[in-house]
Amino acid sequence: MKLKDALKSFVKTKDYPLSRIYGYVRQGDGKYIIVENEAKIIKRAIEAIAKSDRDNFEKAITDLLSEFTRDNIRNRSGKKFTRSILIGLVRPIYAGLATNNIGMLVKSDLYPPIVSVDLLKKAQKTLKAAKLIK
Repeated sequence: MKLKDALKSFVKTKDYPLSRIYGYVRQGDGKYIIVENEAKIIKRAIEAIAKSDRDNFEKAITDLLSEFTRDNIRNRSGKKFTRSILIGLVRPIYAGLATNNIGMLVKSDLYPPIVSVDLLKKAQKTLKAAKLIK
């Protein structure tokens, strides 16, 4: 079976394994539930970033990567986490937020929150101070 045919069959059955957002798995009704072991990793990463500041941000990321390596924590592909992947976990979706049709963040009907909005905002503030996001 060609890849194109396989992707078409996934779309027909509404099973999208290639687009699954880390930390969630899609249910039959189209809503998502939290994958607990992945949620723990997301929460650890966002907490570490939120607790750091511009001056010790790099150390916090390095320490977290070292912990993950020591504990053999890998992503779902079995690869080690990287600095950019950890930074990429600071996303509104993990606080249960989504963008509406006019670009505003609103409570998501599909994704339950893994972290609080306050924790996400603290992590985003740290990334902005470190000039890693706008």
